[in-house]
Amino acid sequence: MAGENNAHELRWVGRFLGHMLTSTAIFVIIALPAVGLWFLIGYLEGIGVSGATLLMLTGLKYAILAVDVFLCLAYLFISALKAVREMLT
Repeated sequence: MAGENNAHELRWVGRFLGHMLTSTAIFVIIALPAVGLWFLIGYLEGIGVSGATLLMLTGLKYAILAVDVFLCLAYLFISALKAVREMLT
């Protein structure tokens, strides 16, 4: 009986840790283009590209990061709710 309880606990903990690692990996993959834009903007500033273009690229960079953070946190929140629900059953 105690072994079944430990297996149940390990299952939901392992699943939640897997979701956390997956979420982190996806966050990094999506954030990489924003980092690339940061370098691109720095380069374009150096060669004298217009301010409007730089402003649009900067806005895109922040939009990518904002959506990425929101989706990562939403995924982790939903995963945490599922883990709690599984823990209580």
